[in-house]
Amino acid sequence: SFCISPFSFFQSNPLAAEMLYTAVRTWVRKLAPTEVYDLYGGCGSIALSCADSVSHLWSIESVAGASEDGARKAAQNQVDNVTFVTAPVKQWLRRHVPRSPDSEVYILDPPRSGLHPRVIETLVAAGPRHVIYISCNPVRFTHEMQALGETYAAVHAEGYDFFPHTPHVELLCVLRRK
Repeated sequence: SFCISPFSFFQSNPLAAEMLYTAVRTWVRKLAPTEVYDLYGGCGSIALSCADSVSHLWSIESVAGASEDGARKAAQNQVDNVTFVTAPVKQWLRRHVPRSPDSEVYILDPPRSGLHPRVIETLVAAGPRHVIYISCNPVRFTHEMQALGETYAAVHAEGYDFFPHTPHVELLCVLRRK
């Protein structure tokens, strides 16, 4: 069950969101990481949908109300292996030292403006074996892939029509370190 406060973000098309989150969950299970880092985690929808597939999951979100909503949802749903951190992703990534990049997966679901160049730089330096990237701005994503493409190759991509009868789609792309 989900409870969303006014300052949280939740997809406006819950049926399409469920399909997208199911695909993310399927990939997390397939990749079988020990830990997952859900960057731009919002109110924890993706984190909570994947929590039973990993030892521990970290949801990083800059909006305090969204992180608090996620923590409440985790408690309500008796999920105890997700840690909600309120911090800008760029700052959190600078302080985070990967424990084992080969057993970690990073999930990125940034805002329409995409990733800050320093986030890309730090992510590449951290070097997780897999990145699951969800983009609501596929054009921006193609520009970011120019920077990510030296280190990562796309192994899977699919679109989700969250806004029927408009040109907007959500892109799910799974990247693997070369």
